Amino acid sequence: KHKSEVLGMFLTEYDEEKAMGLFYRDGHEDGMKDGMAIMRYLISVGRLDEADRVESDKEFRNLIKQEMLDSGFVSEDGAKYY
Repeated sequence: KHKSEVLGMFLTEYDEEKAMGLFYRDGHEDGMKDGMAIMRYLISVGRLDEADRVESDKEFRNLIKQEMLDSGFVSEDGAKYY
């Protein structure tokens, strides 16, 4: 049984560079969506002056995301942006 699993691994080509590129792209797209939602939120509440801090301070960015959830600005799963 183990021999067939090992053989299957050898026969299956894994392109690490391609896989990493896909992971990067997906993460980048998610980050862009989050960033745009945060900017829309900051504009809607008159706090655009905090945009630089959101970009540079991960802890503050997470606080803003939680504030957005608490206010109903985004759905809990983050998929619905207004």
